[in-house]
Amino acid sequence: MPRCLEASLATAVSGYQVGGGEYGIILELTNTGSASCALYGYPGLGLEDGDHHVLPTQTHWGATYFARDPGPSLIILSPGQSATSSVAFAGGGPGKQWADFLEVTPAERLPPCRDSAVVWRRRRRQ
Repeated sequence: MPRCLEASLATAVSGYQVGGGEYGIILELTNTGSASCALYGYPGLGLEDGDHHVLPTQTHWGATYFARDPGPSLIILSPGQSATSSVAFAGGGPGKQWADFLEVTPAERLPPCRDSAVVWRRRRRQ
């Protein structure tokens, strides 16, 4: 089964969450291709500033305040099907820069994938 690549995925945020000192989103990946494809494990994530410069981050896979972690598994997406993931953010504070964009690599645990998509922009407070 071929891996789902960024070119055949629509990536979107389908919800926002706040609680327990964390901010979260529901990340949704939809197969827009004409054939089934595979995802395995957790998406790769990166944060960028407003000029798309990569920010230093630490990614931890597992449970969040918003969702339990069922563990990695193989997901086959037929054309038009979607998979979701709960993503939580903690950080900011004195001397820390807030991210403006989230970069997603769809198949982090399959052989290395370099394709990614910027899918989320933080809402600025007025």
